[in-house]
Amino acid sequence: MTDNTFRSHERLKGRESFSRARKRGRRWAGRLLVLWAFQREDTPPRAARLGVVISRQHGGAAQRNLFKRRLREIFRQNKPPRGWDLVITAKHGLTPYPPPHREMARDYAALTARLSPGENAV
Repeated sequence: MTDNTFRSHERLKGRESFSRARKRGRRWAGRLLVLWAFQREDTPPRAARLGVVISRQHGGAAQRNLFKRRLREIFRQNKPPRGWDLVITAKHGLTPYPPPHREMARDYAALTARLSPGENAV
């Protein structure tokens, strides 16, 4: 049985971690989400970590929190390979916002399917 919890070591923390993923990692855009992915050089690889960035332009606090909760749930159910830092944000101009869970899950799966070793090279 797999562990589907979202533990604190799977949460991307600190400005440095977010900046490293966004500056040195790869960027892919789907229909609803934008993903920055950075492969850490841990030996052995540690758990993948998720960071979510949502600006106020995407609505009130309740809407932004619903988006983050949905995304964390999708991450829990579909964990990417170990050793990756993921920063995910919503594309601008989405209607309805936040998008339905099923559509977000489909977009997340398509984006994380691209993760493989050596992807940091730009």
